[in-house]
Amino acid sequence: MKRTTAMVAALAVTTTAAIAGGQDRSGQPISIIFEEGRYLQFSGSFTNPDVTGIDPTNQATGSAADSYIAIGAGYKADFNENLSYAVILDEPYGANPLYGPSGSIYSGTQANIDSFALTGLLRYKMDGGFSVHGGVSLQQISADATISRNALNAAAVGAGVATRYASNYTIDTDTSQGAGYVLGAAFEKPEIALRVSLTYHSSVDHEVDATEAVTVLPAGAGGAVVNLAGTNKAKAKYPEAVNLEFQTGIMADTLLFGSVRWANWSEYELRPTIYNQATRNPIVSYANDGLDYAIGVGRRFNDNWAGSFRVSWQPEENGATGGSVFAPANGRTGYAIGVEYSKDNLEIGTGIQYTDLGDANRAGLGNFSGNSALSVGVRVGIKL
Repeated sequence: MKRTTAMVAALAVTTTAAIAGGQDRSGQPISIIFEEGRYLQFSGSFTNPDVTGIDPTNQATGSAADSYIAIGAGYKADFNENLSYAVILDEPYGANPLYGPSGSIYSGTQANIDSFALTGLLRYKMDGGFSVHGGVSLQQISADATISRNALNAAAVGAGVATRYASNYTIDTDTSQGAGYVLGAAFEKPEIALRVSLTYHSSVDHEVDATEAVTVLPAGAGGAVVNLAGTNKAKAKYPEAVNLEFQTGIMADTLLFGSVRWANWSEYELRPTIYNQATRNPIVSYANDGLDYAIGVGRRFNDNWAGSFRVSWQPEENGATGGSVFAPANGRTGYAIGVEYSKDNLEIGTGIQYTDLGDANRAGLGNFSGNSALSVGVRVGIKL
């Protein structure tokens, strides 16, 4: 059963990218800390969203999201039989809406949010199968965005605001670094491949130099056109999160696994100075926290081959992705299958995930429905 655990416990999770709440991408994994001995891991995934909709003027938006690649890596080793450590590299957050040429008011609107995180963990094993883990996470965030003047003007009309815009709004930030901490505990019963872990990731504060520009038309006749441009400090707090993960053997060579993740996206807000001056709104915020569930089953077929199937979902009422032109979806359901080959000290896994993105219908946003994303990934593990 230990071999089954090593081959399939994280297979469906690490080989497919998720479309999750807010800007969540990786889910901040720490499972490598539970590997036996020295272990090196690399993972990569490619996601191709298919997102289209109807804008508030009843025009088709065309493509509304770009494809993206996510990478990860980790190394785990032991100091002694009780104390071990791990170093994890991942891309915890990201967003890449991209509205292509069309007759839509959103045409030309785009954004890129990129991140990297380096997390160092220690784990201490206690008697009775209990252990504790914790460490420090260093995050790096950068972003740029363009919002078309037609989208700005439509939003102003919908809000009953007299302000009008003569140019697109643009923002480009420098790279921000921030630090947070990780704390957790776990219980294991190896004879039945049972493990339950609870991990808390603290929030991380970021402050960036944001260069913005937009041209504002006068509210009445005879007024002067105002060019708003400059570089100011912008702050954002990336959310605290809690991950509950479990796995257990349910029959010979068969593993049941799952997870629940809560992320405090309702406290996230990006309100750059000039955008706020022009619109009196944040450029990105979320009405709800992110709450994501997953459950799956893994099966060892023989000494070399194993497979897994996982279902993940985010209920619409907890859809942190809802209500924004930068995230035109509300809730989602994903189906992932994975297969892994293992021989000697090498493990190679691959997987594919289809994600059904929930409909987003809101006054001032438009109607986005029938959308999806397809992800493929690979994971390589080496026992050193």
